[in-house]
Formats: sequence, C-alpha cells, structure tokens
Amino acid sequence: MAPLIFSLQGLGAGKDWASLYPSSHFSSNVISGIKCFLGLLSEESAQNDFPEPATCYLSLGLVLTHSFSIISVGCAVDKIVNAGATKAMYRGISAGIIIAVLLMYEYEMRNPRFNYGPVIDGLNLISLILLVIGAEVYHRVTLSGSTFETEYPKVEGIYDDEE
Repeated sequence: MAPLIFSLQGLGAGKDWASLYPSSHFSSNVISGIKCFLGLLSEESAQNDFPEPATCYLSLGLVLTHSFSIISVGCAVDKIVNAGATKAMYRGISAGIIIAVLLMYEYEMRNPRFNYGPVIDGLNLISLILLVIGAEVYHRVTLSGSTFETEYPKVEGIYDDEE
C-alpha cells in the first residue's frame, strides 16, 4: 500500500513536494515496492531511483511483525470481550498508553533534536496523567453489551417505509 501514499512523503520538502513522487510513476513505484519486499531491487535502483535511498533489508520482517501484532491484538480483544472482562482490557489500554509515552520520552531523550525542555516535558506528563485518569474514570462503569468491533448486530427493517 505504500505506493498509494508515496507522494505524501515529500510534504516536508518544500513547495515542490508533489513532484518528488508524481502519480505518473505509480505503477513503477508498485513494482519497485514489490521488488524491495522480495529483496530483488538492485542496489543501484535503491540508491538512485528515488529522492531518498531505499532500504529494503528489513521489509519482510517488519511486515510480518506488524501483521502478526495486529492479528494477535485482534484475537486478544475478541477473547477478552467475549469473556466479559472488559475492565482488564481497559486496564491493558491504560498500561499501553503509559508504556508508549515512556518509550517516546526515552526516544526524545536520546535524540537531541527533539529535546524541547522541561516545560514541554511537564506538559506531556500532565497530559499523560489526565489521559490515564480520564480513561479509568470513563471505563469504571461496565459497558453493557460490549461487542468486538467487527461483529455488527443485524439491523432488520431499516428501509421499511412506515406510513
């Protein structure tokens, strides 16, 4: 799917960003993406055919890891909701928020370009606290009839004319 959004990669390049990945190169971008995924893209093409050098050596592992992560989270949420343990799921979401913020903070500390100072760090901490407290308060009450998002209840008679 990446070739569909290739042109958006140039947004930070300035006024002429749309010319970096023109839509006329869509089919060649798709073919290059498949070659990159399969490890068949030549080093010369990877270095010279794009505005930025293409790196393909981790693509298969990244796609598989991403796919299995989404599948496992979907299965876990389905099992939790079907078991009626929505409070455990919401606690897990709160824990995930905290871990994600801590990892982003760690990344910010390692990269000096993203170090905005103690005021912004304080605002991020306050935002994290408010987010977790808000999520806990909102989900304190058990939601009746929780269902997994991809299971939709049948709607009968939605287009029947009532006179």
